[in-house]
Amino acid sequence: MVVIKKYHCPPHPLSLSVSPSLAPSLSLYLSPSLSLYPPGQAACPAYPTELVFALDMSQDVEPATFERMRSALLSILDDVAIAESNCPTGARVAVVSYSANTKYLIRFQDYQRKQELLEAIQNIALERTSNRRHLGEAMRFVGRHVFKRTRKALTMRKVAVFFTNGPSVDSAAIVTAAMEFKALNIAPAVIAMRNSPDVQRAFEADDTGSFILVRLGDRSQDQNAVLTRIKHCVICYDHCKPAQECDFTDAQLPLVVDMDLTLVVDGSREIRADQYAGVQELLGSVVKQVAWSPKPSVADGRARVALLQTSGSLLPQTSQAVKVEFDLQKYHNHIGLQTHLRSMQQQGGVSSLGQTLEYALSKVFLKATRPRKSRVVLAVVGAETAHWDQAKLAYISQKAKCQGVSLFVITVGEHYNSTQVEELASTPSEQHLLHLWQVKEWERGYAQRFFRAFLRVLSKGMNSYPPAHLKLKCELMLGQEHGQGQGQAEWEVWREEEEEEYTDEEEFLEHTGVFQTQIALDQVDTINAFSRGDGATPLPRPQPNSNGNQ
Repeated sequence: MVVIKKYHCPPHPLSLSVSPSLAPSLSLYLSPSLSLYPPGQAACPAYPTELVFALDMSQDVEPATFERMRSALLSILDDVAIAESNCPTGARVAVVSYSANTKYLIRFQDYQRKQELLEAIQNIALERTSNRRHLGEAMRFVGRHVFKRTRKALTMRKVAVFFTNGPSVDSAAIVTAAMEFKALNIAPAVIAMRNSPDVQRAFEADDTGSFILVRLGDRSQDQNAVLTRIKHCVICYDHCKPAQECDFTDAQLPLVVDMDLTLVVDGSREIRADQYAGVQELLGSVVKQVAWSPKPSVADGRARVALLQTSGSLLPQTSQAVKVEFDLQKYHNHIGLQTHLRSMQQQGGVSSLGQTLEYALSKVFLKATRPRKSRVVLAVVGAETAHWDQAKLAYISQKAKCQGVSLFVITVGEHYNSTQVEELASTPSEQHLLHLWQVKEWERGYAQRFFRAFLRVLSKGMNSYPPAHLKLKCELMLGQEHGQGQGQAEWEVWREEEEEEYTDEEEFLEHTGVFQTQIALDQVDTINAFSRGDGATPLPRPQPNSNGNQ
């Protein structure tokens, strides 16, 4: 067994005679069903576990409140078996504190004796600060950094328990953290000293009910009930034999979402064949987790899906820029969708994301009969869009947001333009933008779980589309479309001039990189005109000289 060799752990308990002193550690080795604990005594944790506690030390935490947190932490650990080596048994424990920033107090590798660990926790003191509470950022720190290096085991669980003294100033970050925890397979619990509606709202991103928020009351009887639930349903949870109070639902059930979804796939030459195959697998897993409308032409509160693929050239030829794989009416279950995705052929050429997005808006969403409540674009991007398409992308992505379309972007590889995709994705970008390198199986799993959490957030109305901060820009765009400004007109003139004057020589120069400086400056004028919308003359800009310097 590879794990045994790597960690120099004892063999599996069924393969040899085991002394009673070794029974507790070996009983957790592979499965709780192999437990060697006395009858009626359940192992805790039931599986090897990486366990993190976060203590709130923000400005409103009084010494008495902090003492309640610390006492609760010690009480929780009372029945927990602590790992005494790096073998995948028992629990390793880390502790952090947080206010505006998060700080390590105890790392996983610091203590391998339970008594020493408990003494270290007992000696943690409250650090007074004037900083307000940032629970969301603390959660994201734990997910991204504390769990960065964990023991390797097929059954390893990651559990995080956060103590909080009330509402946090970063409610959006709590939603983001909940989505990331879902994608990272981290089981969180929040123990609140006071009501925390922001956490309760954010935990709706989980559709299984396994994200737990409890209020720690003042009476000892109430405290015991709360901490018992945390132990049974979070730290000691056994999915084979769950405790009666842990009423979780199946995470594999299709989500019912009232939406029109358009998948946009970058089929340009920048995406390698293995990455493209990974994208096909990813989208197959995405469509499998949604309940599709059995009758797409009927408004039944269920989802519909269309698929477009970019198919561009170096020249702005609209007719060749979009490959329509299927529209919103074609498929009514994931079986047909997955079959189509597997047979889809990569188009090659350059990326024309702006024209593809424009087609999605004008030909898919706006012409759809019985439109759904939400309109979503899931765009997989692996390349910078063609230079002739960049101004269009800037304009159309803004227009889509103003029309209430949710733009979720997944980047692939390293040939995309980070500024383009950040501007393309809806806000907050942390909830609408993912990056995958090779689109391997573990990356696809992360993206699939994250997008499922996104769909939950969407269906619960946690974000606004368009967001409030875009209201002014959207009013400006609406004015432009009614002739109250020159930004859109200037953009159309630029597009027509480009189509007329783009010669074979310029195509060669652009392809070799010589022509890009002038084009980039032209695009700056275009986007500036759009963002101003007042028809004013652009400020003079420097011209490129013969050797390419400005």
